[in-house]
Formats: sequence, structure tokens, C-alpha cells
Amino acid sequence: GQVLQGYFQQPVPEWQGLVSAGPALLPSYEGSSAYRALPGLTLELRYRDLAFASTAEGLGLNLLRGQRYRAGVAAGFDLGRDEDDDPRLRGLGDLDPAAELKLFGEYVLFPVVLRADLRRHLGSGGGWSADLAAYLPVVGSERYFVFLGPSMTLSDGEAMHRSFGVSPVQAARSQFPAYQAGGGLRSAGFGLSATWFLDERWFLNGTGGLQYLLGAAADSPLSRSDRQYALSLMLGYRW
Repeated sequence: GQVLQGYFQQPVPEWQGLVSAGPALLPSYEGSSAYRALPGLTLELRYRDLAFASTAEGLGLNLLRGQRYRAGVAAGFDLGRDEDDDPRLRGLGDLDPAAELKLFGEYVLFPVVLRADLRRHLGSGGGWSADLAAYLPVVGSERYFVFLGPSMTLSDGEAMHRSFGVSPVQAARSQFPAYQAGGGLRSAGFGLSATWFLDERWFLNGTGGLQYLLGAAADSPLSRSDRQYALSLMLGYRW
């Protein structure tokens, strides 16, 4: 809801920050039917409506900004995948962490916010991915608010194969047949985020998401479940 702050509050404060932590439940890997609980952490620092450093959005600049919109560039980090994350991944090798560059934009057609981004993975395997999403506040007050909305992701063949493909070498070392993942629609889903302000600074945030793998991602021998869930509950402090 960052772009909505500029829609309702002008001028935007000079400095804003928050930190939150709590448990998160995520698939063992993208396409897994097994889940694991992990510690979650969010850090965020923003300067006016110009620059930000965020575990969610990366390190970026809003090159275009106004009361209804923002657009810019950001650098993030892909944590990759470890073959020890799940017994089924043995023999596939690790997907090394790598930097990711992103162009993004948001526009407010109140109450709906439209989002889009284009990402380039700079590590081994590379590839392009794009995300399209919309969300809106459904209930809210000075003490709480709830956002929900749909999203979809598209990837080119290079990015799709990095996550869902199996090379002949990997096939020889693992339980999977060789599989060349092509580009196209990767997933579509729906998410919800609810925040309750305990006082002016402290808050609780609960987030849930359901994602359906599609196309080459769903057809991959790595994918045991097309339905992917994610849940988190965070206690945070803002200033």
C-alpha cells in the first residue's frame, strides 16, 4: 500500500522505517507439496517518495512519482535454492543466490491499485520475468486495514528452465527425467494482507497467499503440487 500513502498523505514524511519479524510457512521449494516453517524478517527505510531500501522491494528509486503513481528501478536479491531444501532435489545441484534488476510501476484507480514489474535475473540461468497484480483495501479504520487482490507471473524460457527444468546431466544424477521448460505463463494467484495497529508504532501483520502453477511450471517433473500456499504472522515497529 505504499503508493496509497502518497494518495492520502501529502507531503510524504521525510524519513520512514519499519522492522518486523515472525514465523512464515512456505513450500520447501517452488512446486513442492511439502512445507517448512522459517523465521521471517522485514526491514524497510524510505526517504520521502524518492528512495527506499527494503527486504521486500530491494534497493531502489522512484524515478517517476505523483499522487496517483510511482515508477522506477530497483536492485534485489534472489536467494536461490539449495538441493538440501527437500529430499526430492538431491542430484539437481544448488541454484546459487544472485542479484536481480527490476523496473516497476504502480497506479491508483481508487480503490484499486495496479502493479507491474519486469525483472532480470543476473545469475546463472538468467532470464526475464514479469509480474502483474492488483489489490484494494476492503475494510479499514485508524486501527486496522485489509488488502486483497490477484496476481500473475510470466517467465521466458531461460527463467522458467532455471527453476523447473532438468538438464540431461541433472537427470543422470537425480530421480527425474530430462525436461526442457519453455516460457509463458508461470503462475496465477490471490493474496490477502491484514494489519492491526496496537498503538502508534507497534503493529501485527498477517499475510496469506494461494498460487497456482501453470504451463511449463505445472508440467515439470519437479512440481508435485500445482497449488502453493504461503502464510506469515509478523510483529513490527514503525517510525
